[in-house]
Parts: sequence; structure tokens; C-alpha cells
Amino acid sequence: MIVILDNNAYRDLVSSVTLSEVDAVVGELGAEQYAHGHLSVASPIVAMELLARLRDPGTPAFEAALKAIVALVRNCEDSRQPVSPIRIRMDPDADMCLALFHRLPPDAQANIDQLTWLLKRVTGLRGQNLGQRECELVQAIADHVDTKEQSFISDTFKRVVKPLNPDIGSWEEFQRRPDLSPAVLEALSQEEWSRTFARVQVLKAADALGLNPTEADIEERTTWLRQYVKAPFALYTEVMKRVIVNGARLTAKNRANWFWDIHILFGVGREHTTENQPILLVTSDADMVDAATKSGAGTVVASYEEYRRCIAQTP
Repeated sequence: MIVILDNNAYRDLVSSVTLSEVDAVVGELGAEQYAHGHLSVASPIVAMELLARLRDPGTPAFEAALKAIVALVRNCEDSRQPVSPIRIRMDPDADMCLALFHRLPPDAQANIDQLTWLLKRVTGLRGQNLGQRECELVQAIADHVDTKEQSFISDTFKRVVKPLNPDIGSWEEFQRRPDLSPAVLEALSQEEWSRTFARVQVLKAADALGLNPTEADIEERTTWLRQYVKAPFALYTEVMKRVIVNGARLTAKNRANWFWDIHILFGVGREHTTENQPILLVTSDADMVDAATKSGAGTVVASYEEYRRCIAQTP
């Protein structure tokens, strides 16, 4: 089984140890994974989330992220090969292009190469004396993360809430009107919701590749994609319902992180494999685990604590 630990899981893994002790802790994890036939692969999303926290040297966030980055690199290195390359997936947008049109965007591999280079540099230097290039890349990644999170918040409002409530101008205004939630919840339960979502992904992928598919081609790929991302889409919908109904607003602290876990999830599940092995997401976000269970996607998501208990047992 291929295992992807999210940024919270890596931070939990090393939260109680010093930087010099990280290698030993990761070694223990790796031994348990090996005994169960599990192999960790890095997510570029997780890498970017952690690298973005290095923009503020000397802070607790910097130190926690640095330990987690070292853990990710050590856990996902392929020591059987020269220079121990990091096992890492393509980013979700590139993965979507590959799944839908069987090709990658022109800069996809170059972006991954640059990301793994930075991960190796940070790990090798243990975060000390980073050069100008490294610092510029860290800042660029941090800006990218901020932009993506804010876009997720605003896009969700515009695509989910606004069409049903044209007179509502913000999440805060919507939160003060609980009477409006039932209509949005009903819309999320309709077949049209999944069809629209899938169609948007097809159009985005085509645009990234510079393609101009016919309407028939778009519809065919939309139909296929709805089945391909069935489990993660169910989770995405469950999260949206919580946002709308339970008051778990995306503008609340750390809720934008759901954006990243959701996108990781679009690459996991029974339909998604690496070297013909299923992919499991391990997360320390209790809300995400609970949402996965309620949406029927529980088999592709596990809590960090549950996962460690499982692999600690003799196979």
C-alpha cells in the first residue's frame, strides 16, 4: 500500500523530539511500514504547506515545519537508488490532466524537480544558512499557498452559496442568516452538483494543456471523471455541508487547510494507484477523518493515531 502522510501527521510524528532525533523516529516508522508492506510517498501539496512555514525563521512554526520536512524527506527517500531521490507524486492539477487527457502540463515535471531540490537542500542544511535561491523559493511557495487558500474560500462562496443567494455578499453575512442554509444543502445533494464540479475540472485540465475539446468530448470525460473521483468527491461534498450547516466556516482558523487535504484526496482511493498499489491518506485532522467516514470514503483516509496503532501490530 502507498501511504501519504499530510502535514499535520508529519508534525505529530516529530512533535516531541528534537531535530537531531528526527532520523531515529522516522526510522522506527519506516521499519513498521516495511513490515506491513507500506511505502510512504510524498505529496507535493504537503511539501508546499510545510515549506511555506519556513518564511519566518526563528519562530515555533519554523522549527515545527523544519522537523516535519526532514521527516518527510527521510520517510520518502528511496535509498536503493543513487542520491536517494524522494518518492513524490505529481501535484493534483497535473494528475487531473494526466487522468483526463493522458498528458502532463509542460512545466509539471520541472516544478516537481524544483520542489524536491528545495526539500533536499533544507534537509541537508537543517534549515540553517539557506541561500538566496532557497529563500526566494520558500517565499514564492508561501505566496502560492496563501493565494490558493484564499481562492478556495472565495471560490466556494461564489460557486456554492452565491448562486442560490444572489443578495448575500460574504461568508460573514451568510453566517448571520441560518434560514438560508437548507436551500444550499439541498443543492449539494443534487446530481447536478457533481456533474458541474466534474465538468469544471475537465475544462480546467483542458485549459492547462492548451486543448480545445469538443462538447461531446467534454461530456464524455465529465461522465468518466464523476466515477473516477467518486470517493473524494463524496468527502468534498461532506465538507461543504459542514461549512454550510454546522458553521465550520472556511474563514475560521486552519479551515482553509481542508483545501489541501481535499486535493490530496482526489489522488487516493480504489480507482487511484501507484505501481498498482492503493493509496491511503493519513491525517491528524479529526474533522477530516470524521467527514471521510460519514461520506463513505473512510477506507481511503485514516487518522494518524489509528494508522500508528495498526502498523505497530505484528503482521
